[in-house]
Amino acid sequence: YSRLGASPGAAAAVSVMSTLAGDLLVFAGILAGLSIVAAQGRIPAANLWWTGGGLVALVAGWIALHAALRNPARRGAVNARFERIAARVAARLGPRLGGGEAVATFRADASATIGAVLARPTSTLPPLGCVAVDFLVRAGVLASAFAAVGHPLPPSIVLTGFLIGIAAGAASFIPGGLGAIEGTMGAVFVWMDVPLPVVAAAIVVFRFCFYVAPLPVALLFSRSVLGSR
Repeated sequence: YSRLGASPGAAAAVSVMSTLAGDLLVFAGILAGLSIVAAQGRIPAANLWWTGGGLVALVAGWIALHAALRNPARRGAVNARFERIAARVAARLGPRLGGGEAVATFRADASATIGAVLARPTSTLPPLGCVAVDFLVRAGVLASAFAAVGHPLPPSIVLTGFLIGIAAGAASFIPGGLGAIEGTMGAVFVWMDVPLPVVAAAIVVFRFCFYVAPLPVALLFSRSVLGSR
């Protein structure tokens, strides 16, 4: 982002906010998927109550947050809280991050970016839509992997297992979620009565098709960036 002209603080703030947006969508997707699967009778029906209630509460909180941020005073209070947190972090890590002046500039950039987003909360909707499309496409690759091994699954089961796996991978802090995603997805699909050999084969196909096969193409397109450093 810095190479494309964005200031470091703004780039970091946008990255953090996009990650939070993705995590919220993953959480909402897990609740929705579990609710659908419970309604289909594939898992205990008791899960329908807490997952459905959690999904309603999450959506209601999301709407309330957007409505609250339309108030300038509340937006200012939220931004001031971010600024206080950043100031405490800078006080502890300043000497390690290039000195006080560099940290102050970074903090000001990040705070200004967050303030701009808070001033226009509806501007977060297009990025959220892009994240949702990304998750659906990746879940589609996983569904195709199950079809490729001769065991097609309903979209609700595929999406639920995929999102829970992604959440586990993110929580594990392992690069790419390697191992955490596969293990969690496998456990979820087996819990939903998919045979373990089928799950293992489909996850291997998914990993290869989505992560390994595109790598040479990505490296080809990144030659200009890598060569200019």
